[in-house]
Amino acid sequence: MFKPVYDFFSSVKLAIVLLISLAVTSIVGTVIEQQKDPESYLKEYGEFTYKIFKFLGFTDVYHSWWYILLLTLLGINLIVCSVKRLPKIWKIAKQPRKTFPEGFEKNLKVSHSITLEGTAEEIKKTVVETLKKLKYSTEVSLEEENQTHLFADKNVFARFGVYIVHLGVLVVLIGGLVTAIFGYKGYMNLAQGASSNLVTLFGSSKIIELPFFVKCNKFTIDFYPSGMPKAYISDLSIIENGKEVLRKKIKVNDPLKYRGVYFYQASYAQGEATLHIKEKDKSKVIKIAFGQPVKFEKD
Repeated sequence: MFKPVYDFFSSVKLAIVLLISLAVTSIVGTVIEQQKDPESYLKEYGEFTYKIFKFLGFTDVYHSWWYILLLTLLGINLIVCSVKRLPKIWKIAKQPRKTFPEGFEKNLKVSHSITLEGTAEEIKKTVVETLKKLKYSTEVSLEEENQTHLFADKNVFARFGVYIVHLGVLVVLIGGLVTAIFGYKGYMNLAQGASSNLVTLFGSSKIIELPFFVKCNKFTIDFYPSGMPKAYISDLSIIENGKEVLRKKIKVNDPLKYRGVYFYQASYAQGEATLHIKEKDKSKVIKIAFGQPVKFEKD
């Protein structure tokens, strides 16, 4: 029972199928814009197509159960393949075969034949000296009356380089899994001078409350001489326990990072609302951007 499962997960064919599947699903995730509002999908694709996309998880590919499953299977496949092939590679590196029967070279995928003139001793000396110049470690593995076997190798542990590649791929896969399972993506509309700790998730009305506030101190736009927008810049501050703990100007693809959360300058819109709130003998004014939720505390 265990061997068929072990052979299945150590299969190179499985790795190829999984890689192709991930490539195809990534194309789907690129072609279909991810985590948009349901109204946007309904307007663009219609109700029937939207329902199919929603059922298949095409509106949030990178957080779908089947995408997480593909990443998990590829990680298991990579680990099992590495473990299965490690003893063989270790044996080849530490105890290589140094002599071969006559005619064995004909079965090798890569082999070359050369003809040298001279006595056996002269030819052996020439070959050894040439290999040493090429940084090979050489030794006479067999010497008989009518034949001599020379063994040469270099960079023995380069055979384990593939495991460094495997480790790198596993780190990427683990990062993808952590992001898919625990990560989230949303938006926060902030008016200039306003602050908030509420993030609205893309593709839903769910709101996440951050343990700190983000304040937009100032928003500016740089223009080209032609009048086209050149850069959107937001001067942001992180407010925690009533104090500013971090401040940075962010641009497109130059985010602010704090406590594992990245804040990107994604877009901008003109317009804000001013709320005048009165409660008993207290009153306050709040500025909010259109679309940004507001949380009211109860006394």
